[in-house]
Amino acid sequence: MPGVRNEKERNRIFEHAVRLFMAKGYTKTTYKEIAEACATTKSMVQHYFPKKEMIAERFFREKLDDFQAQAASVMSANNSLLDLLTCVGLLHYDYILNDPRAALFCADLLENRALTNNILMEEFRWAAERIRNTAPEGVTLQAQFLVALGGAYDLMYKAHISGESLLASSVQFAAMLAFWLPLGLSDVEIRDAVRRAQELTGVR
Repeated sequence: MPGVRNEKERNRIFEHAVRLFMAKGYTKTTYKEIAEACATTKSMVQHYFPKKEMIAERFFREKLDDFQAQAASVMSANNSLLDLLTCVGLLHYDYILNDPRAALFCADLLENRALTNNILMEEFRWAAERIRNTAPEGVTLQAQFLVALGGAYDLMYKAHISGESLLASSVQFAAMLAFWLPLGLSDVEIRDAVRRAQELTGVR
């Protein structure tokens, strides 16, 4: 059963690394510290995660799955895919902006442009599995998504470095305008979707 053991070890390393990211931040956590926390070697950690950002990518991909399950649990049959994705986005931005347990990790996410770009690509892959490509001719879904989400991360970064508070709903609305307006939704429809998501999730 080598495959099962390997996956168990990968998960164990991942869990220890995430705990360190939460306690110290992503940037200050080293491979050596992850290895020490796991009582293994640095080379073994790098065997499973050759790049440290792979751990962060997996973490945020799994968070999106968690947010989807959370959103689905409060939605009814009358809610649409747009409502589901809006709820997920709202929960995601609220987590980055406001969850005290992840404050150091999320601060590093906003400050580290390379890490932000990696997470953006992971979010695109997650969303692309759920949204069919209906982008205008000459524009790819990936380009549209990265512009919209890149702008959202820029908003959060500027608020972070200035110490200003920022509502998750404001970030979600701005990102949705950039993404959905070219697909034919009006600003009123987008605002209504954000309002419904706020009511469903309780996120401001």
